[in-house]
Amino acid sequence: KLQLISSVKDFPQDHLASILNSLGTLSCKSGVFMEAIDYYQQALDIQMRHGCTEVDVATAKVLIGTVEYQLGQYHKALKLLEGALNVFQREFGSHHEVVADTLHRIGLVKGALWYHVGSKESLESALDMQYQLFGPEDLSILQTHLALIWIELNQGEMDHDIAVREVKSILTKQEAAIGNKAHPILADTLLLLAKVYLLNYTSSNEKTAFRLLRESFQMREQFLGRDHPLQADTFYWIAVEGIRHHSKHQHGLNMFMSVLRVRTETLGERHVDVAAVLGMIGRCHAGLGATEEASKCLNEALEMAMESIGPNHPSLGEIYIGIGLLEMRQCHFDKARESIQKAIDIYNSVDMSLSHTLRKEAEECLERVERDEM
Repeated sequence: KLQLISSVKDFPQDHLASILNSLGTLSCKSGVFMEAIDYYQQALDIQMRHGCTEVDVATAKVLIGTVEYQLGQYHKALKLLEGALNVFQREFGSHHEVVADTLHRIGLVKGALWYHVGSKESLESALDMQYQLFGPEDLSILQTHLALIWIELNQGEMDHDIAVREVKSILTKQEAAIGNKAHPILADTLLLLAKVYLLNYTSSNEKTAFRLLRESFQMREQFLGRDHPLQADTFYWIAVEGIRHHSKHQHGLNMFMSVLRVRTETLGERHVDVAAVLGMIGRCHAGLGATEEASKCLNEALEMAMESIGPNHPSLGEIYIGIGLLEMRQCHFDKARESIQKAIDIYNSVDMSLSHTLRKEAEECLERVERDEM
């Protein structure tokens, strides 16, 4: 990045957009998303001043929309990507690699919003197109297939054991294509496989998942270091399992504070993922008996999540469960039941799988409220 910045003064204006887009891409890979969006917007402004085609503008919208997705601005990202898709389909036709790539990105955004029907439609359209364009073993096809597996698993449309086998099979194909070396794609798939294992909790699955999380972290550390949002995701999942199944509240609190620092620095202070980790910090404080601090964190997390993602997203469900557990510790059983029921209602509204870890946790918490109240 520094080399590119130092060379900018030597380039004519019509080359600046390309340089700025390269800087934006490097910022994205470094996890500095707010910086990336600034570079992409500067590039678009230059293109607009010097004249550009509709395809140029659409390409810029894809870049900006992808960063908005990383920043948790899902609705804004979706609008940008769908606008770009219309241009690409009009200019290139319905079967083109740029169209397939944009559909894949749209599918990811809709999946993040838990619009799973729309997400599947976009991803399946992208997959069909990629098969025709590239053949069955192309890396882009494997990436799209992984996204579809995750959607279907969350919706209860795929058996857990089948999902594990399919992700393992894809990982083997990726390793064959990439070679036996550290690579971002392999690290992403290792993380996804760990998350698949954790969706069906057993002590054996947890042990396997933790091994995969360590492998993913160590692989990424070679090219991303430790303070990257993807590394924070790995820490987050380890800490969540620690408090959810082993009551390791102090250890979890230390890990969540590290995650909060990285996420706040790279994603901003009002991101849905920042809200999620704040909610978990609240649960740790509650488990350690610091009810006032727990209440403060959980209420701040709830407000932040409402603001960033709206009232009916599963991220709020986890926060409501944390609030319910805190109320239960204080013997406020009616309030506890109300909060946990809100989580269950949210999970019902997005058709979350009946076997999903979050749904099972909410139902177990509701049963605990009923028992303790008696």
